[in-house]
Amino acid sequence: MRVTRRLIGLGLVLGLAARPVTGGDLRDLYFGEALYHAYQGQFFDAIQRLDTELAMYHGLDEPGLDTLHFHVNDAEFSVGDFELNYRMHQRAGRAIKAVLEGTVDEAVRNEAAFRLARILFQKGQFDDALQALARIKGTVPDEIKGDVEFLRANVYMATGQPSEAAKVLAQLKSDESLAGFVAYNLAIALLQDGRKQEAIEQLDKAGQLPVGDPAGLAIRDKSNLVLGSMLFESGNFERARKSLDRVHLEGPFSNQALLRAGWAEASAQQYGRA
Repeated sequence: MRVTRRLIGLGLVLGLAARPVTGGDLRDLYFGEALYHAYQGQFFDAIQRLDTELAMYHGLDEPGLDTLHFHVNDAEFSVGDFELNYRMHQRAGRAIKAVLEGTVDEAVRNEAAFRLARILFQKGQFDDALQALARIKGTVPDEIKGDVEFLRANVYMATGQPSEAAKVLAQLKSDESLAGFVAYNLAIALLQDGRKQEAIEQLDKAGQLPVGDPAGLAIRDKSNLVLGSMLFESGNFERARKSLDRVHLEGPFSNQALLRAGWAEASAQQYGRA
């Protein structure tokens, strides 16, 4: 599946992909955040967050009262899983460079350049990622065309080029497999480009897209959380509450959304009385 390959990166997280924690099963916010990073191939961030959470959990006098208690076995397994895939990820980069330097078919070379660019992006080497993307010329396999442009947009955003990112993302709206991610990232690109009202409208669309997997649900929830926060800060309390109410109650963003929805409702009542 393209979504799994795109988020996890190089098809390496087989254990994680086979044992996803669904939105309805998730009880601990920080474990959910670690999974969210892992789904995007950001293994170092996932390891760092989960290591911290486990250390705090094991230091508690009554760990059974902590929400991680419901996932502790999965969490312990996942740390090892993430560490393994982080090391494999680094080795994959060296192997891909060897392919690029060899005599291979154009389509194969282009896919290798894309995979290298993705690894470099996830390591924070954004200029190198752009250079790797620039090596993609000619025939590009159909199954990665959308992924190539989505990565290009992400690199543009990371290098302070939100206007260029928005142009690329606008062309990807018709790609259903990327729908939620394109919708959210386009909103953020518009916001970074100073186009706040367009960003708000785009976040509203992203927050109402149909989803069919935990990663898609997480990005939709994040869209609604960001939108609700922006509307709250601008004094549009009623619309902020409606957006925040769309956040899934069992997801990793539920606590923040519930808190801000409460603030929005209280502020709306105070405004009405005034």
